[in-house]
Amino acid sequence: MNMKHPAVQAPRFRGSHGTILLARSVLLSLFTLCLPLAGRAAALSLVDFNVNLNLGGQPAPVGALNPPALLTYTETDTDATFSLAGSGFSSDSNLTFGIIGAFWKGTFQVNQDAGTINDGLTVSGTFQHIVSPAGHADKPFGGIFAFNLIVDADKAIGGAVSAATPLTIRSHLPKHEDQFTAQLQAAVSSSAFLDDITGWTFTLEAHHLGPSDPHFVPIPEPGSIAVGCALIGFCGLAGAARYRRRASRLR
Repeated sequence: MNMKHPAVQAPRFRGSHGTILLARSVLLSLFTLCLPLAGRAAALSLVDFNVNLNLGGQPAPVGALNPPALLTYTETDTDATFSLAGSGFSSDSNLTFGIIGAFWKGTFQVNQDAGTINDGLTVSGTFQHIVSPAGHADKPFGGIFAFNLIVDADKAIGGAVSAATPLTIRSHLPKHEDQFTAQLQAAVSSSAFLDDITGWTFTLEAHHLGPSDPHFVPIPEPGSIAVGCALIGFCGLAGAARYRRRASRLR
């Protein structure tokens, strides 16, 4: 049964060139919504609630999350924020899906492992900038950010466990770059030898930066890296030659 459901309106974001983009939230599970209907939960087909989100532009999702997770996605021409928020689970479930926004796209795989003793959770995928902001003169596509985050309830400290990527930078030629971070956090309930995940959140942030931005991190050109390696190699050979000459004099 297909039904539209009023979107939950999120704050507006202003792009770098004054474009105002509206973001909303959706409930995700096998790209179905679990919404109350006459006091009962009904599975409904996912409706595209985000004006910048083209879920149909990606291959059909595979699998289902049980229980469903809350998906929130916002983007501008220079920034994107994606999040999934899930609750505890008593059985294994998996979901693979993708999204295409107006400026960014991503693929995601979620695996909920309800272990006999300890729960586990994995979120992996890719994210990429696919449209150069107006006036930046970049190539359409930036570099791809790949991530694979795993949390094990058995490793929880103080009722929580987390995993995160370091700040990852991908070139967006010719003069800009895209910066990415991703984090997976889970709340854990422990008793005796059992460790259960009772709730979890995955967040991903992406930012497109230019040389004038204070957070811009210069990426060495391939040519300069090659020259640097050549110099290191030359210095190493020269040092080895000096060592051999000195050793021969000491004999």
